[in-house]
Amino acid sequence: DQWGFYIVPCGYDQNDYISYIFGSKRINVPVSDVVLNYNSQCTLRIHGSDTVRPFLGDSFLINTYVLYNIDDNEISIAQTRYTSEENIQAIS
Repeated sequence: DQWGFYIVPCGYDQNDYISYIFGSKRINVPVSDVVLNYNSQCTLRIHGSDTVRPFLGDSFLINTYVLYNIDDNEISIAQTRYTSEENIQAIS
C-alpha cells in the first residue's frame, strides 16, 4: 500500500509459518505473528519500500534468540523455544 506495507490474503492456517534464512540458520515465525488483520484487510508486519530495506521488527525478534557480541562485531541467532524450563548461563 502507500505506506510500504504488503497486502496479503487473510486466509492462512494457524500452523503456517514463514522461514527466514540467514546463511545456515533458519528462523521460523508463525504467520499469525507476521500478519495483521485490520478491518478485514491483512498486511504483513514487515515494512519496506523501493528505497528502504525491509525491517523485520518485533514479530521476528519474539521468535529469535539474539546474541550481540560487540567486542568481536558478531551477531548470533537461533530459533526461540518457549518452555517452562530454566537453564540460564553466562556467556563469556
